[in-house]
Amino acid sequence: MRASIIPFLPFNNKAEEKAAKFHIKTFNGKLLTMEHYLDGAPVPAASILTDAFEILGMKMTDLNWGQEAKNTESVSFAIEPSPQEEIDHYWDVLIADGGEARPCGWLKDKYGVFWQLAPDMVR
Repeated sequence: MRASIIPFLPFNNKAEEKAAKFHIKTFNGKLLTMEHYLDGAPVPAASILTDAFEILGMKMTDLNWGQEAKNTESVSFAIEPSPQEEIDHYWDVLIADGGEARPCGWLKDKYGVFWQLAPDMVR
C-alpha cells in the first residue's frame, strides 16, 4: 500500500488564480490536473472545480466550492528555505499584494493561506 496525504484547500472561487497563478509561480511548481464543474452544478458550467498542483515536491489540491472558506493559523505550511536570500524571496513574494507578516517567521499570503519560513525547522 502506498498512501499519501495531500492538503486540500477550499476557496470560495478562483482556485485557479490562487493556485495555478500564484502558488505555482511562487514556488516554481507545476499544474497536475484541473477538473471542471458539469452542467447542472450550482456554479456556471465549465467553472473550475479543482486544480491539483505540486510545489516543492508536495502535491496539493484547491477546490472552488462556492462558499466562504476561512483559513486559520491552525493549519500552516512550513518551508525550510536556505540560504537567507531564499527565505527573503519567499517572504517578500508571499506577503506582497495584501499578505500579512506575523511574528516568528509566520505569514499569511494574500489568499489567506498560512506559511512558516525558517531554516532547519524540522530536524
